[in-house]
Amino acid sequence: MGEALRESARLFRASWRKLLLVHGLLTLASVAFLGPLLTALMGLLVLASGDVALTDEDILFFVLSPRGALSFALVASLQLTLLVIEMAALMVAAAWPSSNTPFSLSALGGFLASRLMPLFRLAIRLVARLILSSLPFLGLLYLVYLRFLSRYDINYYLVFQPAEWWWAIGLASVCLLVMAWVWLRVLVGFMLTLPRVTFMAGPDLSRALARARDAAGQIRRPLFRLLSLWLAASVVLFFGVSALFDLGIGAAIRMSGHSLQVLAYALIVVSVVWVLLQFVASWLCVSALSLGLLAAARAVWPRLLPSAGEYRPAGKRPASRARWQIGLPAAFLVVLLSLAGWAVTEVAGHRTTGHHTDVIAHRGASAHAPENSLAAIELAIEQGADWVEIDVQQTADGHIAVIHDSDLMKVAGVPLRVRESSMAQLQAVDIGSRLGPEYAGQSVPALNEVLRRVRGRIGVIIELKYYGGEHGFEAEVARLVERAGVVEQARFMSLNLGGVRALKALRPSWQVGLLSTVVVGDIQRFEVDFFAVNARKAGRRFIRNTQRGGRSVYAWTINDPALMSAMIGREVDGIITDYPDVANRVRAERDALELHELLIINLASRLGSRLDLPQ
Repeated sequence: MGEALRESARLFRASWRKLLLVHGLLTLASVAFLGPLLTALMGLLVLASGDVALTDEDILFFVLSPRGALSFALVASLQLTLLVIEMAALMVAAAWPSSNTPFSLSALGGFLASRLMPLFRLAIRLVARLILSSLPFLGLLYLVYLRFLSRYDINYYLVFQPAEWWWAIGLASVCLLVMAWVWLRVLVGFMLTLPRVTFMAGPDLSRALARARDAAGQIRRPLFRLLSLWLAASVVLFFGVSALFDLGIGAAIRMSGHSLQVLAYALIVVSVVWVLLQFVASWLCVSALSLGLLAAARAVWPRLLPSAGEYRPAGKRPASRARWQIGLPAAFLVVLLSLAGWAVTEVAGHRTTGHHTDVIAHRGASAHAPENSLAAIELAIEQGADWVEIDVQQTADGHIAVIHDSDLMKVAGVPLRVRESSMAQLQAVDIGSRLGPEYAGQSVPALNEVLRRVRGRIGVIIELKYYGGEHGFEAEVARLVERAGVVEQARFMSLNLGGVRALKALRPSWQVGLLSTVVVGDIQRFEVDFFAVNARKAGRRFIRNTQRGGRSVYAWTINDPALMSAMIGREVDGIITDYPDVANRVRAERDALELHELLIINLASRLGSRLDLPQ
C-alpha cells in the first residue's frame, strides 16, 4: 500500500493541472445536464405510479414498490456511471503519454467514448451488488426502529434523546459500520476492474471482471486498507469543510448583530470560501481514489497503459497543447458570463413590486412560548403576525385537539397518545412549565377555544394531522370552523393528500392546500388552492408558475433572516416561521437595503446558509 500511495502522490504532482481541468469541466457538465436529466427520469417514473406527483409518506410507499425500486436503481446507476466516467477520465489524464502526444480534451473524449458502454455496464453491476448487499442491513435498521423508536412520536426522541434513542443510535451505528465493511469488500472486487476496463477494454466485461477479481485476490488486504484509508480521509475532509462553514456562519452572525446589511457582506465572503472549499475537497477525493486505483493496477499489470496512438480520436489529428490552454480561459469566461447573466436577472427581479409577503406564526410564536398553546397564539398576535398556523388531530372521544405530535412526550413528558385519550385527559396535562413559570398551566387547547381567540384578530391556517383511526375528522373540523364564524379568515392544509381531497370535496369553496416536505414530480398539477412547501422547493420559478395559476405559495419553516429576506424578494405569499417578530423586522428592514445587498443575501440563502438567530 505504501508503494501505491507514493505512486499516487507522484502522479498527482505531475498531473494536478489536468486533473483540476477535467474535474472542473465534468462538475459543470453534471450541474448543467444531470439535474434536468434526473428530474425528467423521475417524472416519468412517478407518472407510472398513477399520480402526477408524490409527496412525503407517499414517497416511502413508492420507494418500497417495484416501480420505486426500479427508479432508485436507475438514478443510482446514472449517478455512479458519471462518477465512474470521471474516475476513468482522471486516470487517463494522469497516465497521459509523453509530450509527443499533447493532452487535449478532444483526444480524451475520443478515448473515453470507446470505453463508454463497458464503463456503464460496470456501474450497473456495481449498483446491483451494493443494493443486494444492503437489504439485510436495511431490515435490521427497521427492526431497531420498531424496538426502540416506535413507542412515542419521533419528535420526542429527536428533541429529548432518551436512553432508547441512544440505544437505537448505537445499534444503528454498528449495523451501518458492518454494512460499510461489506460494501468495502464488494468495492475491492471491482476496484481493479475500472482501470482494466478503462485501459484494456474488450468485448467481454465478465471476463475482465473475473481477471480483475483474480488479481485483486492477490492484493486484497492492501486494496482494502487503501480504500478504507481513502474513505476515512474523505469523511474527515468533508466534515472539516462543513465545520469551517458553520464557524464562518457563526462569525458572520456575531459580526452583523441585528443588521441585515452587515450580514449581507459577511455572508458573501463565507459563501464564496465555502463553494471553493467544497470544490477542492471533491477534486482531491475523487483524484486520490482514481490515482490510487491506477497505481494499484499498474503494479499488477505493468503493461496496462495503451500506446500513444490510441489516445487520438478517430479521423482527427491530435489537438495542440495551446488548444486546451485557450479552452480553459474560454470555458471560464462562459461560466463567468452565465453567472453575470443570472446575477442581472436576480437583481432585475429582486425588488418586490408592491407584493406583500404574509408572516405566518408556526404553531404560534413557538420560539418563545409552548407550541400550539393559547399563549403562543396570543404572543403571535402581539408580535404582528398576519396568520397563525396550528395543528389539529382527533381525540378518542371525537374532539379536535390543537397539537402536533401523536403524543404528549415532547411537550410535557407524558406518554398520552392523542388518539387514545379524551380531550379532558389531554387538557389535564401542563404543557407550559417546561418553558418557564410564566407558562405554567398552559394545556392542549381544543380547536373551538383557539377559533374563539383568533376570530376577528388574525387569520388561522389549520393543518390536519393524520395518525390513523380518524372518523369524520374533516367534517368535524369544518363544523367547528363554521360554528365559530371564521370561515373567511381560515385556510386548511395537510401532508395527507387524501385528507386534502376529502376536505375540498366537503367544502369546495374553502381554501385548502397541500403541505409537502419532499416532492417527486410536478405537484402543481394537483387541484389545490395553495402549496406550503419546504424552503428548498420555493424557488422563484416555482413561485411564479404557481401564482400565475391563481394559487399561493407558503414557505416553511424559516428562522434564518437571510432566507426570510430572500423569500420576500422571490415574492412568496407567506413565510411560516417560529419567529414572527424577526420576520416582521426583516420585512421592514429590507426596504432600506440596496439591490446588490439584497442579491448577496439571496445568494447566501441559495448556498444553504444555516443561521441561528441571536437571542
